[in-house]
Amino acid sequence: MQPANLAPIDSLLRLVDREIWLITAAHNGERSGLTATWVSQVSLDRERPAILAGLSPRNFTTELVRSSGLLAAHLVTHEHLQLAFKFASQSGRGQDKLAGIATWLHESGALVLTECRAWFVAKVFRQVGAGDREFFWAHVIAAGESGSGVPLREHAFFQGLTAEERLQLKGLRDADAVALRPLAQQWRDTTGK
Repeated sequence: MQPANLAPIDSLLRLVDREIWLITAAHNGERSGLTATWVSQVSLDRERPAILAGLSPRNFTTELVRSSGLLAAHLVTHEHLQLAFKFASQSGRGQDKLAGIATWLHESGALVLTECRAWFVAKVFRQVGAGDREFFWAHVIAAGESGSGVPLREHAFFQGLTAEERLQLKGLRDADAVALRPLAQQWRDTTGK
């Protein structure tokens, strides 16, 4: 069931101002990264920290997370705005989005960005496909700080882009939503809601 007037819903959802995360993954010599806002701590147990990441099933980085069972989640600051734009605006399929970007390989095999506010390496323990998102629950196995500053949030990210860059990301988001709409509907239909 779709509401009659989507404008006020969209407007109110824009009040949410999530952190910008860069997710990286590597598997069998391939590597990639994406920009995400659906990353959250999901465990209250300090002895068993866990995060949840909601990623597009169409994204090459998502495929690498599925294959490797690992991801690295990076909080970034305003200094990394163009890197976040690059990760959001380009596909890693057929090109190395990480070319020229300093990284290092964690002992687990996860690929970590050298420059970021903070990083978390996590091993996936549960994955659920939910139509237009794949959700990965992952144990945090390592973490560190590589910089300082306030984490970049969604509103500041979009305000820091040029009008052309904002239009490009909006177009990519809308195209992804349309392409994934049948999967989302199928998932909703199968859950009985």
